[in-house]
Amino acid sequence: MSESLGITLWNAQGITSETMDSIFENLPMPTDIFFITETWLLPQRSLPTTWTQIHNFGIGVDRARRGQLGISLLINPSFPYTVLSLPIFEDSNYILPCQCQNYLIICTYLPPALDDQACFDLLTDSIEHYATHYAFDHLLLCGDFNTRLGDYVGDKRQNGRYQSFLDFIHMHHLTLHNVDHAFGIPTYIRGTEANPTDKTSIIDFFLSTHPFDLEGISMTVNNDAYLGSDHKMVHFSLPHNFNPPPATNIHPRLLWNLNKFKQSKNHPNRHLHHIRQYRNHINPHLTDLLQRMDPIILSSTPGIDPP
Repeated sequence: MSESLGITLWNAQGITSETMDSIFENLPMPTDIFFITETWLLPQRSLPTTWTQIHNFGIGVDRARRGQLGISLLINPSFPYTVLSLPIFEDSNYILPCQCQNYLIICTYLPPALDDQACFDLLTDSIEHYATHYAFDHLLLCGDFNTRLGDYVGDKRQNGRYQSFLDFIHMHHLTLHNVDHAFGIPTYIRGTEANPTDKTSIIDFFLSTHPFDLEGISMTVNNDAYLGSDHKMVHFSLPHNFNPPPATNIHPRLLWNLNKFKQSKNHPNRHLHHIRQYRNHINPHLTDLLQRMDPIILSSTPGIDPP
């Protein structure tokens, strides 16, 4: 029976330590891998969490304490499989790649100011690079593409990246899962008091090499909570048949309380019992060790006679 891999995507529009509790309270469960775009997190910084962190740090802004851009990956400590951080292709500020078993996963943030064709040339070159240097069976892309696809995903309009994005999808034989699992559901909502849904768009996407009708795939958009960003958390779940994680060594260690070997004023001989117990336990192991050791080494060690 296959398990599910749960990935959550969210554009934070600047993340702060103070909001981390609220973020995790609203994080869809089970989330194994959590991608955050537009963290604005500068180098040498980290997030206050017990989850494993991998960062493509943001870049500084003149006369500002915060940065811009930035993508972070948080890995749930209860996720039993290894997530391998991969080198960032050409040190790009716009992608964060990783590998989980037979999946290549790339999260991206493509800012509006970036040239439309350059966006998808970067993604194509990245995929080809990783395909050359790493072995994987499946590709999964997610992120904020800042691409309006109009009727294709149930959005209200298109923008200039529309055709370049569709060409990219067809070139790599990708499935855009928003179409079949979150059609017409905005991932960006910027409203006013008069009209809470004044500006909505669908720009945060999940794509993969899986077919659209793969059994077990699901996708949800959390429109209920406002977490300081106009973007909404998008959760994607898909079945997997990963190789079992390595077994954990649960062999118990014998722990000795060394105070037991100290002489007591009230019971001057009580410690002798613990010393004899320790000797009885350790002697068979020492004997076995001596039998395995090279006689030449033993003969050069004062006080030890070769067996």
